[in-house]
Amino acid sequence: MLAVKTRPSLESYRKYWWSTPRAMILLVTSLAMTAFESVMLALMLLMFIVKHEGLYYAGISLIFVVLGVILTVSTLYMPRRLFNMSQKLCDDVTETLTFGDESFIAENIGSKINEKVTNMYTSVTKVKNSDGWFIIMCDRYRFYAFRENEITEGSPAGLRALLSAKTGRIKG
Repeated sequence: MLAVKTRPSLESYRKYWWSTPRAMILLVTSLAMTAFESVMLALMLLMFIVKHEGLYYAGISLIFVVLGVILTVSTLYMPRRLFNMSQKLCDDVTETLTFGDESFIAENIGSKINEKVTNMYTSVTKVKNSDGWFIIMCDRYRFYAFRENEITEGSPAGLRALLSAKTGRIKG
């Protein structure tokens, strides 16, 4: 039997967020859009200086530069936002994961929450093990992130072997 006892942390939300493809897509898209519109803004301002035309287009480019900066900042801020939302629900939750042969059970206990979720290994979409962390993703909104030293029963190698055998999706 393998077991983990953990508490949600900002670091775990960061590990989760930056291991998702959508985080990187949002970041790359927003940076590319901001860079492209910055070049367009510079060209439109240059055209305005030289020919006294293009100020309207420079204004439009400036709007897109501001939107790109807002999207970039919101992408970088997303892990903190997700963590703060979870803390508003219950700030003293303790999460216990118990790994069995066919499924693993996540038990969340706190002052405002008492839930037990059984997750089949077939529902796991991604498992990542690196930098002393395990991240198990079951769907877009359900994930489990914990440090290797938070394993209370078993070992990191045993958990890695179990998840690799049951999901075939471990990266590290």
